[in-house]
Amino acid sequence: IEATGQPVHVGGNIGQPLIELAAVADPRDVLVAEVSSFQLEAVDEFRPKIAVFTNLYPDHLDRYENSMELYLAAKLRLFARQTEEDIAIVNVDRPESARVTAATRARIIPVSTVRPVAGGVYLAGGQVVSEVQGSPLPVVSVSEIRLKGEHNLANVLQAVAAVAALGLPVEKVAPGV
Repeated sequence: IEATGQPVHVGGNIGQPLIELAAVADPRDVLVAEVSSFQLEAVDEFRPKIAVFTNLYPDHLDRYENSMELYLAAKLRLFARQTEEDIAIVNVDRPESARVTAATRARIIPVSTVRPVAGGVYLAGGQVVSEVQGSPLPVVSVSEIRLKGEHNLANVLQAVAAVAALGLPVEKVAPGV
């Protein structure tokens, strides 16, 4: 996001607590928060304008009685208060994507590493392509992405979708990927 010239602050589960960032940020700044399933258990009024569902892996099942269903329920709280004015970015390659979509009233922006998705972000011809702002726009070649691994590629697509959802120029994110 910073590559677009938009002021951004990152915090939450990583780095600074979000409340500290919100206290010093300008209302026009973008606040990016990593919110864990543990934190989501306690939220009642949290309503992100843009929410990203990254994954669901059995890394915290000890906290959720070894139940993926309970773990997913905690993560879905991220979307519970969203309205039609908000955006949910969903990796449609994940088996739980339908549950995420059903959990929110927000506009869905799909991402996929395996197939083109209308109105979303996907891979085509070795390129990350965004259709979020209209016509297909090549953003960056996959070969230029420094982060390796399928999960990181999905994260890049979700980040591009978030930049596009903010109305920022996605073509400027490529140098920072």
